[in-house]
Amino acid sequence: MKYISLIMGVLIASLFAISCKDTPTETDKPIDIPDPDLPKELLLLCDTTSIAANNKDTVFFQVILQVDDQQTNVTDHASIQMLEGETLEAPHFFTSEEGTYLFQAAFDGLKSQVLSIEAVVPQTQDPDRTYQVGDLYKVGNVEGVVFQVSEDGKSGMIVSLDEAFCPWSDIYEQVGAFYMSGETNCWAIYDEPEWEKHYPAAKWCYDHGEGWFLPCYEELEILWKAYNNGNEQLNPDAHAVFEQYFTDPVELGSHYWSSTEINNEMATTFAFIVNDVTCTNPYKTSNMAVRAVRKF
Repeated sequence: MKYISLIMGVLIASLFAISCKDTPTETDKPIDIPDPDLPKELLLLCDTTSIAANNKDTVFFQVILQVDDQQTNVTDHASIQMLEGETLEAPHFFTSEEGTYLFQAAFDGLKSQVLSIEAVVPQTQDPDRTYQVGDLYKVGNVEGVVFQVSEDGKSGMIVSLDEAFCPWSDIYEQVGAFYMSGETNCWAIYDEPEWEKHYPAAKWCYDHGEGWFLPCYEELEILWKAYNNGNEQLNPDAHAVFEQYFTDPVELGSHYWSSTEINNEMATTFAFIVNDVTCTNPYKTSNMAVRAVRKF
């Protein structure tokens, strides 16, 4: 019986090996290409167009074949070449060399558009540098205007140079964003299912990069006072300190979303109004202005 069991084991292993050998891998499987007579276009997509030149930060590519209104992912069957360089062994790229890198995909006789990826050397904050309200903070890819600083001037908060106009959310759900910290409020939002789809204000701030978030009620109040040289009352002469750096100017009277919610239907905004700071609680689905903030 011992020898019979051994023989059976060998036979089963051999059959399994043959089965695995005959089974096509994902790259061996033929692509179901739509009608070849229809116009075709090859698209090279990526998850980011800027990476740190640190040999770790990575850009991932996808190659899409578009025929009429139908799209097919052909990444595993296409080749991706760095122009004036070699063909990538896998659909991703990282480097330690700063520069601009150009990529193009090829499949079934088609070539994609040329995609540009920037690799930048990460910069770190000078530990001896001090800041004051109204300074431009620019370290690596992080850029904003300082609106709050510590006593030693080496840490604080910055506000984004740009702004958006969008809803707080497109659904009525209470997420528990009641804290006096925009960062904590945003973590409550991030815990929601499909938050990237349903919470556009927080998502827009998040997309600015690591550390950016939608400010809470109290942080917007600090921003408004800084914008007016430390006062709640309007001080137009002080605005130029911020506006010289803003790519999107602040329009007095605009309502800015905070991350502080009231209930499942409403969240708090600040209205930047002449001689007044008004807190309103509009419906979350309303379109309002958005500024991102970040600690440094």
